[in-house]
Order: sequence, then structure tokens, then C-alpha cells
Amino acid sequence: MKHVVGSRLTLFNPRLPSEAAAGESGTPPGVPTTQEPHHHLVLENPYVKVFEVEVGPHDATVMHYHLYDYIYIVIGDADLTDTVAGKPELNAKVPDLTVGFSPGHAHIAANNGSTAFRNITIELLRPQGEMKKFHPTINAALSACTPDAKGIRQVSLLETDEMRVVTAGIASSCSWSAADDGRDRLVIMVDKIHDTSGAKEKNSPFPAGMLSWVPSGTSWRVANRFRKEMKLMVLEFKDTAGYQSMGAGRVSGGHSSLRFEGHDAKA
Repeated sequence: MKHVVGSRLTLFNPRLPSEAAAGESGTPPGVPTTQEPHHHLVLENPYVKVFEVEVGPHDATVMHYHLYDYIYIVIGDADLTDTVAGKPELNAKVPDLTVGFSPGHAHIAANNGSTAFRNITIELLRPQGEMKKFHPTINAALSACTPDAKGIRQVSLLETDEMRVVTAGIASSCSWSAADDGRDRLVIMVDKIHDTSGAKEKNSPFPAGMLSWVPSGTSWRVANRFRKEMKLMVLEFKDTAGYQSMGAGRVSGGHSSLRFEGHDAKA
């Protein structure tokens, strides 16, 4: 059921962007996300800055600030303490593949667990407007829908005035492609986090090729050649024409997981 979530819509307790990014002096507390050692910038374009984040067991980020609204996906169960600037600590146990939206804020994220905390943080560089959230995790979303005739489960996780987040579950030996609707997309191959045999991103501990920017008008599909269902998270952006006028996005290191112009994704 569709519902609109207010300012306390995330796992944590951020403040609104105007007050979160700056203290009483007008200077943001901490360092920008790009200078936080656990945040690894792997893709940047006029729509997004994408960070792969890894915090070791019983370690914590430094105080850092997000100047923009952002989407995050948590990879693996996590036991966290989040400290937003000027607010009390908040402890939370977070299920695998939790997806959330947060207004910009400054915080410290501490990992209380015995394994690494990993997430992908996607800062949204344009004002997002109203946010509507449908499911808290990818697993919950996929369990709420049945496969279509092609073996695909697909459902929306959340959306704003500027973009939509969907997840797709691709059955073994099946393939998935997005509608030809004029949207640019960011595709995250969630299961690739478990691929420890291949190359890693140039400036990240994550496996290379977990995410790819797919411009509108590109003929592409993702084929699942494995025995179990493959999961994707896809951000779909509305203002394609505006993006194209600015040029293509920049990927900082790593390898593309998708081959375009009619070829299959590498699964």
C-alpha cells in the first residue's frame, strides 16, 4: 500500500538538509563524505555521487556530512550505532538488503558487529521533493510479488518526484531488461558483493562491476546464468534530456558489469 513518509523516514534520525549540514556557526560538522576514509567514491555524474562504504568490526566512521538527500542499501545484517550531530545516539539492528532514503545530515556510523558493515550510499544531486516508500528491504519487496511468465519478480521500493527505486528478482536462466521509457538508470548487481574471486574496484574494497550507469536509449539486459535467483536494485531518473545535455557520467575505477547495445550483462 502506498504511503508517504515524513522526515523520520529512515533507519536513523537525520535532520532536514538545511539544519543538518551546518551547526550554529554555519560550518558543517565533520568532513564532507568525499573525505571520510570509509566512503569510497566509485561513480559521479550530474545526477549522483555513489559511494561504496565498508566499516570494519567495532570500527566507526569519522563525523561526516551529506549535503544532499541520499539512498542507501545495507549489504548483510548489521548492528549499528548512529550518532547524528546534536542528537542522542541511536542503536539499531538492520536486516540484510535494507533500502532507505535520508535527508542530508552530519553523523557518525559505528559498527558494533563482528563482521564488516557494508553499504552503498547514493547521494542525489537534485532536489527530490516528496518521497513515497513502499517496502523496507529488497527481500520484503520481492516476497510480496509473484514471478511473471518470464520468471521475473519486479516491484517498486520507493520513489520521489525525481527518481524511482525498483528491485528485480531474476530466476535462473532468465533475463531482465528495463522498459524503453527514456530514463537513465543506475543498476546495482547486489549479489556480486559475494564474488571474491575477481578484481576489486580501483579505490574500493568491493568487487568491481557491482554498479553501472545505463544511459537512456541503450539496448541492454541482465541475464542470470546462476542456479539461484539474482537480485538487482535499479534507480530510474526522470530528467534524461537534462542529463544528456551535460555529458556522460564518470566512473572512478573498476569495470563495468554490463555490456551494452544488445549484449547481455555479465552475471
